[in-house]
Order: sequence, then structure tokens, then C-alpha cells
Amino acid sequence: MLNIDIENRKIISNANRVKTSKYNFITFLPHNLFDQLSKPSTFYFFVTLCLQFIPSISPFEPWDYLLAFSIVVGTSMIKDGLEDYQRHIEDHALNSRRTNLILKDLKLEETSVEKLNSGDIVLFEKNEQISADVILLKGYELNRETNKFECINHCFIETSNLDGETNLKKKAALVNENEHKALDDFRCDCIRNYKKNIKSIAIEEPNDSFTEFDCKIEINRDQRKDIKVGSVKNAILRGSILKNTSLIACLVINVGNHTKQAMSINTDKKSTSVFEQKINWTLGLVFGIYAVMLFSTTGYGAYYNSNLSTFEIIKFMASSYILYSYLVPLSLFLMIEICKIYHAYIISIDKDMFRDLDGTNVNSRCRNTAVIEDLGSIDYILTDKTGTLTENSMTLKLLHNFTTGQKNISNFLEEITTSNINNLSGENREKELFLLNMLICNSVEIYNDNYEGISQEELSILNLLKEHGYFFESRTPEKIILNLNGVKLKVYILSNLDFSSKRQRQSIICKINGKILLFTKGSDQKLLADSIDKNEDIADLDKKAKDYINNVNEYRTLVFKYKILSKEEYDEFKTNKQIAINLLNNQSMKISSNEKLKGKYEKYNNLELLDDVDDAFYKEIETNTIYVGSSLIEDKLSENIHSTLTMLRSSSIKLWMITGDKKETGVACAINSGLADNNDFFSMEGQQLVNRLENKEDLDEIFRISSIVVYRATPAQKGKIAKILRNLDKKILAIGDGNNDVAMLKIAHVGVGIIGKEGRQAVLNSDFALPTFSCLRRLILYHGRFNLLRYSKIVTNSFYKNLFFIIIQYLYNFYNGGTGYPFYKDSFMNYYNLIYTSMIPMSIGFFERDKEIFKSSNGIYWETIEEERAAQEYDFHAVKTYKHIQAYFTKPIILAHIIGGVLQSIILFFSIRFMFNDGISNSSGKMLQSPGESIIISTIIFLSVINSQYRIISFINKYSYIAVFLSFFFAIFFTFGLNGIDFLHMNIFESEIVPKVFTNVFTYFILAGGLILTYSLDTLFLLYIDNRIKKMQQSYK
Repeated sequence: MLNIDIENRKIISNANRVKTSKYNFITFLPHNLFDQLSKPSTFYFFVTLCLQFIPSISPFEPWDYLLAFSIVVGTSMIKDGLEDYQRHIEDHALNSRRTNLILKDLKLEETSVEKLNSGDIVLFEKNEQISADVILLKGYELNRETNKFECINHCFIETSNLDGETNLKKKAALVNENEHKALDDFRCDCIRNYKKNIKSIAIEEPNDSFTEFDCKIEINRDQRKDIKVGSVKNAILRGSILKNTSLIACLVINVGNHTKQAMSINTDKKSTSVFEQKINWTLGLVFGIYAVMLFSTTGYGAYYNSNLSTFEIIKFMASSYILYSYLVPLSLFLMIEICKIYHAYIISIDKDMFRDLDGTNVNSRCRNTAVIEDLGSIDYILTDKTGTLTENSMTLKLLHNFTTGQKNISNFLEEITTSNINNLSGENREKELFLLNMLICNSVEIYNDNYEGISQEELSILNLLKEHGYFFESRTPEKIILNLNGVKLKVYILSNLDFSSKRQRQSIICKINGKILLFTKGSDQKLLADSIDKNEDIADLDKKAKDYINNVNEYRTLVFKYKILSKEEYDEFKTNKQIAINLLNNQSMKISSNEKLKGKYEKYNNLELLDDVDDAFYKEIETNTIYVGSSLIEDKLSENIHSTLTMLRSSSIKLWMITGDKKETGVACAINSGLADNNDFFSMEGQQLVNRLENKEDLDEIFRISSIVVYRATPAQKGKIAKILRNLDKKILAIGDGNNDVAMLKIAHVGVGIIGKEGRQAVLNSDFALPTFSCLRRLILYHGRFNLLRYSKIVTNSFYKNLFFIIIQYLYNFYNGGTGYPFYKDSFMNYYNLIYTSMIPMSIGFFERDKEIFKSSNGIYWETIEEERAAQEYDFHAVKTYKHIQAYFTKPIILAHIIGGVLQSIILFFSIRFMFNDGISNSSGKMLQSPGESIIISTIIFLSVINSQYRIISFINKYSYIAVFLSFFFAIFFTFGLNGIDFLHMNIFESEIVPKVFTNVFTYFILAGGLILTYSLDTLFLLYIDNRIKKMQQSYK
């Protein structure tokens, strides 16, 4: 733990500053430039640019390449700068908020929140956002009748900024001291003593868990050292908002980037996406071709020019390096990045992915553009159940105990006589205990006469009981006043341990009319588990309860148990627990030095946290609790869930539901929701599936099944299942809405968080945030499918056209002795990728669609958003061909584009060389030779590539025509418009050569012959590609 000495602590200026921005005005240029050059592709192009500035090596003037490089890097820098500027604005607004610091003399000093330090005591006002992780010392409530403050030991907060939960949570003061009334302000004796006597704080190592908090506060009083242990019950995290409480005084624990909120933000980027891995594989292949071209040219040059020195050979090699560097498309990565940003925006405004949540129209969001194309290649969907497939909207349907059997709440309450509840000794004793358990053992609070709580099950039970006249009128940590259909009952709270995912139950010890009762409520898995500590009668009763619950398939169940404690049992529990707490605080002698305590308390000596103490003692006292009843709660299925899951299954995507619920509830939900049918699914316990996957047992059978229900799965097991599947090369999407889904979402190739009732942790750790599960259908089958198609065509065409373009330069080097002499005009080489041939791929990246989807029965293509939305019922027949799109970016298709580009280039080059064998002269008899040949081949390549790009478009629209027009416009502008600018054109090409070439009649014969040849070759190539893709698509069925 981290120890802070309050008196001698170092005050750090701006210790609580939150900084999400990366750059400032001075560091932006060098830092961002370094970030840009850290990208392998950008660094490669930068090395090429540097080499072009060496006159003895470069075959070109560097200015064209510098302009192209600057456009690519500059665009990326502008994007980064605008994003970081927005983060600066947000940081300043957050850090400059004002708050009140309590000084030594208890005076207030207004300061900015960024100046807070650990150990400060701060006064927060109602509706103020808490600006650090703090421990509640005292609360103050203004009495409006007397206009005086009342000192209280609790407060209410809202944590929607942290976990999305809008219900109020109650926090307890560190010490439950006497409450005072009629104060003029916050300056009570409690705060005076805290400010004077707090000596040190021991803080847990910073972490991102919202459910765990541990600190020790040393307080010196009357020459006595007193250590208080702070836990999550006393902690208020940064980002919380104070509600329903006028003022609170708090001790600052964690500040700045050490707060839970700051550490919970998922800054870890996903590992390389599936699509990007294939791009990297393609790049590796292209660099292999690059190396072969470079060394073969250099070797030939050294052989052909045997009298050259080593230095001159190295110069020729460097020149070839520059020439062949155009093999890697400069603009490809920028183009993909722009398209991803565009499609992330399209997802956010897609009206078909908006949903109404509690009166608010909520949109879907892409939170990580790096995996946007992986939506089109999903093999498995791992889904949570509650709040994901269901709405987490609970309705209490039935109550069960062995006295009355299974009844609805009206019939159950009819048999209870409230006047006899005080005695708890009549024939309805079990039912009365069941009723009291439901009313008392929960974490619900009252706010404005309404119940506020985290658990939807608890709220559903209490709200229905309230409708029938059974409710609690008030609740404090010490006392609950129940109204039992008009009869008041006081319940005194002696001890309470809230629900935790580890224990899966809540227990409360209370006193009712002199009787001490332990009430426990939780999952049947924990409360009805077999144990050697149970006596025989209780074990038999638990077995009957378990059998009953296992037969109630369609409902969520909570089990309620009780135990009557003698005064001696409770006193022993209380005393021993306090001894363990003292040991934890090091306030009494260690057990090893106290023979009386040794043996009896030795097992408590190693407890490290206050929560460990609570868990240990409650586990003991909960032994032999008696089953008193179960609640049967219906969780409504999410809207359109059946059609969504049916369509996803029809798309050959396998669906696994992973839930912590019992088997019967999970299976019933899977069948009712459409995730599974009775003929093609099986169910398995979470650990059992993990074992089979780890041991690779019957994997063929597991992967053959279209749907699997995984029940009784822990959050850790969810993450393990996702990790194992990923390691087995399965493309997985995980979707969930709660904290227990975070591990699964972070490991999956694509993580989707549902904006639901269980908080924001799932959304904060996701790649996409959706308002409901039904939006997943459009996300995968529309956006995912089309984006994979778009990016596949962009990438394969980029490598195809670059090989088609640069192989001619490679072959030409064998005609000039391997000297690295350029065949193309420098402006053509530099702008070929960036401008000439990028307009159509950009339109494909933005607007391309599969023609089978958007073709109506009469052959008309939908062009407007309205028409497209109107055609949704027809469009989604694409579920049958979801997997087909993946064929566009497989290794065979990538190899085919590479080989096709090489072969077409070779055939074109030698055909044109044959035509130029004797040279071509113009009207004055001057031979055009190499410059003329270069311009003619450049023109053929440009026209052929434009034609090829146009032919791969499936969805021709107005943007396609605009892209073609811009391609020709820029080509003409850079060829003729910039030809006369001295510092932009190459000296080896006379400025008059272009018009001379195009005024020669033979040029057009060669152009016609070359274009007919390339069109024929391209037709054969596209036919081969289409045929290969169709064969692969047939294998996907």
C-alpha cells in the first residue's frame, strides 16, 4: 500500500489534473511528426523521400514526391491536431471547475479541482460532481424550517458518469459518530477532530475496479493511535454526483490519473485486426517481390557494366530502390483511414440503429475504427443473456415456499395476517419470514417516495409488494420502519453485508421485537450448494428447493433463507469479527504472541482487507440457514430479438450464449429468443466448456453445432472462452451490457457494448456501442458486410495497379543496363497513386454495395436513403450470402491480383517494345524514342487502370461518375497544366514532348492497340477472379 504522511506530505501543484490530450503548441509538430514516422509504412516513404534529395542517387527531382508525401502526412497530422485540440478543450473544462478546500482553521478556500492533493479535506455541495476519489467523513442536511444544518452519517450519490446507473446509491461515513442538529454550517466537532488528528493514509495500489476500495486512515486521539479502515461503502469515486444531500466533507484519497475513473478508461488498442493482418501479409509478399526486383536489377547492372566501381553499383541500387518504392501504394493507408472515419460517422447517424431508451433517442456509435471491417468476417458471436438478449426489465411473477406452494403475489399475501407478524410463531411463520426477508434483505433506498436501487430483481419485488400495501416507510443504516398493510413494524439493523459477485448473496442481521434474525438472499447456485457443514434436515430441504428451481425453466430465481440467532451467537459473531478487524488494523497484539488467542483466531491473522473479514465471518454464521422461499421473475426479451438472431444464424454465424444463470433458464431463453432450436444446439456448464476447449476435446463436434448455451459461467470464464476461440483462429464478436462482460469484450476481435441498465463499463471497453441487441443485425449484415467488400476491393486493386505500373519500370531497367534510369515522368510516378488512380477507389470505399442486395425485382438500383430504407425487407436476403463477401479478400484472390498485375504488365511492355522496335518519328522526322514511349505507356496504363477500377464497381451511382471525371481532370491538369512549371518537370523530358506525342497519328494507333490488348487481358482477368470467388462462395454454403 502507498503511505502518505499528512503533516509532511509534499503538495504537488496540479496533482489532480486530468490530461487526455497528447500534444501542446510547442510539441505538436515534432511529437506528431515522430508519431507519423513511427508507422512502418510512413517511415518507408520518408526514407525514399530522403534518398530523392541526394542528386547522385535520385533519378528525379524530389519536389513532386515531397508534395505527395506532404499531402499524405499533412492530412493525418491535421486530423490528429483537430482531435487533440478537442481533447484540450474538454480537459480545461474539467480541470478548471471550482470546489471548496477546508483549511486547518476550518475556513474555506475556493480552488480549482486540479489543485487537490491526497490528504486534503474538501467540502462538496449538492449536485456537485466529485472531483477525486474520496472517503466520506460527514454529511450535512439543511433543515428548511430552521435553516440549520443537521450533521448526518451518510449521503446519496449518482454514478451515471461511471457506470451509467441513474439510481441513487447510499454511502456511509467513515465513522458512525453522533449526529448533531442545528448547526450554522459544516464546522462540527467531527470535522474539527478529523482536520486536527488525521496523521497518515495508507492507500491501495491504484486500480480500475469500481467494486473494491481499501485504505487505512490513522487518527490520533487522546494520545491513542486509532486506525480506521475505509472500504467501498465509504468511498465516493471521481465522476459521481452528490444528490439529495446538502453538503458532504470528504478526505481526498486518489487524485489525477490514479483515480478509478481515469484508470478504467480503456486506452489499450486492439491488437491488429483480422483485415489488417491480411494487409500485412500482402505487404510482406510485395516486399518480397520488391527485394527480388531490386537485387536482380543490381546484379544485372553489375554484370552488364563490369567496369563500374562498387560505389557506382550502390548508386544504381539506390536509384532502383527509389524507382521500385512506388510498388507500395503511398495513398492506400490514408485512403482506408479516411473511409473508416466516414463509415464510423455513417453508423452514428444510421436511423435504423437508433432506439428509444427511457424517452431518449439513442444512436449507435463506433468507438474503434480499427476493427470496423472485421464486422464482415465474424464466425462466432458470444453473447451475454441478461440485459443483452433480454431487456433487464424484471417482473415478479410467482412466489414459492413449501408451506403454500407456488402462488402469485396476491394469493400469497392473502394468507398473511399482519397483526401476527410481531410474534413470528404462528402457522404462517414461514410465509411471514419470507415476506420480511424480501422487505429487509435488499440494498434499495427511498428517494422522493420512490425506490432506488441497483438490482432490477429487488426493485421488481419491492414495487409489486408496495402495490399490495407492503413497503418500508423509512430506512437508515440502523433502522427500517415497515408498513405491513397499515401495521407499523420497527426493524433494527445490527449488521449487513451487501451483495457481491464473489459471494452472490446478501445477508443482514436484524432485531425484530427482541428476536435476532439473519436473512440471506441470493443465487440458488450458492445458497443451495451442497456442504458437509449442513445438518441433514436442512440439506434435504435445500435439495427439494433445488429440484423445484431446476424445473422452473423460464424464470430467473432468487432464493431466500433465514436463521434465528441466539444472543450468545450474535455476541460471539460481533466480538470475534471486531477482534479480526483489530488484527487487520494492527491495534491489538498479533496472534503469534498471544497464546490465548492462538488457535481460535489464527485463521483470521492473514486477512488483508476489511471485505475479507466480512466474508469470512458471514460465511460461518450463514451455515445452516433455512430455505424459506424463492421469487420467480420474468425478464422480458429484447425487442426484435427473435428475428435478429434468426437472421444471424441464417448468415452461417454460430451463436454462443454465455450466462451466469442456471441451465434451465439459459436454455429456455435461447429457444424463446431464436438463438437455438431443439435440433441443433447443446448446453454446457462454463468450466466444463473451458476444460474441453483447453484440452481440445471433441472440437469438431463443438464447432459443428450452430448454437451453444453456456450456463453458470463466471466473468473470468467468459474471457477464457473468448481467448481460446481467438487462439484457435475463430473470428469472434462478443456482446454484453455489464461489468461481468468486460473481459470477453476486450479479448474478442470485435467487442460490442449494450447501452443498458447495468452500467457503462461494457460500453467503455467496447469497439461499438448499441442501444439494443437488434441493432447488431444491421451493424453486421449491412455495415460489416459492405465495408469488408469496399476495403477488399480498395486493397486488392491498389496492389494490382501498382504492380501493373511498376513492373514495366523493372523490365525497362534491363534495357538500360540496370542503371536505375527512370522510364516514367516523375510527376506521373508521384501522382499516379495519390491522385490519378485514387478517385475511383475512394468512391468505392465510400459508396460500394453488393449488387445482389440493392437490386429490386424489376432491375432498378436503390439510390436514395429513403428508397434504401423502404427496401429493407428485400435487402436482408443478403443473410444467405454474408460469408460470400469474405471471398473477396482471401489469400488466393490477393495472389491472383498480384500475378494478374505482373502478367498484364509484362505483356503490355513487350507489345509496346515491339511496336517501338524501329522507333516512331513525328512529322518533322524526329524520333520520339524513350520519352515518347514512356508517355504512350503511361497513358495506356492510366486509361486501363481507370477502366479496370470502373468495371469492379458493383453499385454504379453519381459518385462513380464524379470520381471518373476527377481522375481525368487531375491527369490532364498535372500532365499539361504543370508541364511548363520549371521546378516541377524533369530535365530529361523536354517540355514540348507531350504535345509532340499527341500530335503524332501513330500514337493513336499504338494507344488503340494497347488499350484493346489491356481491355482483353483485363476481361480475362476479371472473369478468372469472378469465377474463383464464386467457387469459394459455393464452398461457404
